Amino acid sequence: MRKLCFFASLMCAFVASPSLAQFAEENADEYGVLNPADFSWRHYLEQMDRFPERIGIICYNAYLLDKTGESAAALKFFKECARRGNPPSMIALATLYETGHGTRRDLREAARWLRRAAETGYAPGQYHYGVALLLGQGVPRDVASGKAWIAKAAAQNDASALRLIRSGFDPALLDSQAIPAASHPDQTTSDLSYESWIDSRHRLKCLYGYAANKTGDHASAIRIFEDCIARWDDVYSMISLAQIHENGVGVPRNLAYATELLRRGAETDDEAGYSSLARYHYGVALAEGKGVEADAAAGLRWLQRAAAEGVEDAARYIAQHYSSATE
Repeated sequence: MRKLCFFASLMCAFVASPSLAQFAEENADEYGVLNPADFSWRHYLEQMDRFPERIGIICYNAYLLDKTGESAAALKFFKECARRGNPPSMIALATLYETGHGTRRDLREAARWLRRAAETGYAPGQYHYGVALLLGQGVPRDVASGKAWIAKAAAQNDASALRLIRSGFDPALLDSQAIPAASHPDQTTSDLSYESWIDSRHRLKCLYGYAANKTGDHASAIRIFEDCIARWDDVYSMISLAQIHENGVGVPRNLAYATELLRRGAETDDEAGYSSLARYHYGVALAEGKGVEADAAAGLRWLQRAAAEGVEDAARYIAQHYSSATE
């Protein structure tokens, strides 16, 4: 059975964007001051409303959610992203329906989402819909139309489309569409090996730090986050590593170092908006004296800045703990 290379499509959508985003579940008891309520499903819906131009980055988190076993939630996430017009999410949905992963198997529904992705002008969507037409998978077989869609993808230099055309539409290629190991940017291993991402030169690996930590490979997660910070001053990695050190996950608990990482993130500007979240978390740490000497006035300044930048939790914290400042 043909399988869609949607991982590569999602990866390309992410790499083409200038910033990072990730998915984490809300858990107030486990994370305390670093409770990632900011990264909950609600947060990403809000982010899609506020920053529609970042939808490719935001929706990549649905893949990470599925990777951690939350297939039903990932399906909802992909559906919302697809509804908002994100072509890689349409391909991802098609994959889920084609394989019956997290939902019922439905080849017609898979083909419908491929067609929608193709109609946006997205080359991978054109290619995969063309292949579906060639095979008659979920749609009536239509060789002429299938070749036409694949030609459109090839006109955009889609590698799979070009390879298929050069082969003379070799049936063997149509039946071998599994996700290749070459989807990994370094082309050395499959995307399931977190350790292999540690020394990667590609910023995509910062996404894998979260997935590695979520699935229990804390050592790889820590090294990935540390390298992302060293290479790119990646603020999400600073927040994530601070969370690890605050909770002592895979390392001895170290509140001082956790708060230092938050301070660094708060003082760094990034396009994805994670600096604002770092400012919120650092403000809370200062206000409560966690890992640093308590300084309510300094904490308030950071919290006010985060609130002004749209972090609702910062505004709520100020209202709850600095009542005189809001009067």
